[in-house]
Amino acid sequence: MANHQKVQNDFIEAGATRPPSDPDVKSRPTSTTFEIEIFGSPDDDGDVLASVVDEKEEDRQGMERSTIACIAVVIIVLVIVIVGLVTYFTVTAVKQHAASPGNSSTPSRSDITLSGTALTPSPSDMTDTDDECPVIISRSEWGARSAVDTEPLNTPTPYALIHHTATPACASAYTCQSAVRGIQDFHMDTRGWWDIGYNFLIGGDGNVYEGRGLERKGAHARSYNQYSIGIALIGNYMTSLPSQDALATLGKFLDCLRNQ
Repeated sequence: MANHQKVQNDFIEAGATRPPSDPDVKSRPTSTTFEIEIFGSPDDDGDVLASVVDEKEEDRQGMERSTIACIAVVIIVLVIVIVGLVTYFTVTAVKQHAASPGNSSTPSRSDITLSGTALTPSPSDMTDTDDECPVIISRSEWGARSAVDTEPLNTPTPYALIHHTATPACASAYTCQSAVRGIQDFHMDTRGWWDIGYNFLIGGDGNVYEGRGLERKGAHARSYNQYSIGIALIGNYMTSLPSQDALATLGKFLDCLRNQ
């Protein structure tokens, strides 16, 4: 009994309540006090909520930026495709117009009528006066290769077609003869033609160079080769004019052909 009383006393001294079976429980307080320590401040909940809202707003803005970027890429691709199609159809239409026999750039039948007499170079041709034909450099003089084959040209022809060779211009007999040989090599070796394509060529030196001549059909204007004499000015004249010597020779040569 003494031991039991000692245990109860120790329990009470330790600050605990008596067990319900203790006869003195009515005379002692039966409540228990707990201490709760709260970490943080009263505004923490508001900060957490604001952080969640900010993250959602950033996600929404990120999705909007991605959508705008995708739309911009689609618009750029569509613009490129449209520009490409417009360019393609424009170029095609221009080429078809240029190839059409009825387009306005084709000379009329009244432009020039050529006789069937070939211009055969002779020593007298080397003398250039206002009343005579310009100097004509024969095939043998400029070192022409032999033609693979030939096709006769029915003369007189209704047209004389003027071209440029789209090659570097020449200003001396030496450079012009070299240019004519290079054009013949290109036409025969690269394009696979029988001979140089033009009937005549005119250099910046003021001379006329015999190509296929007046008696053989040229290869210079599809659908018009059998109806025309092709005369080419040596050089590229997309952005500049031929030399005055070349233009003067061209005019004199056309007059010469009319009078044959």
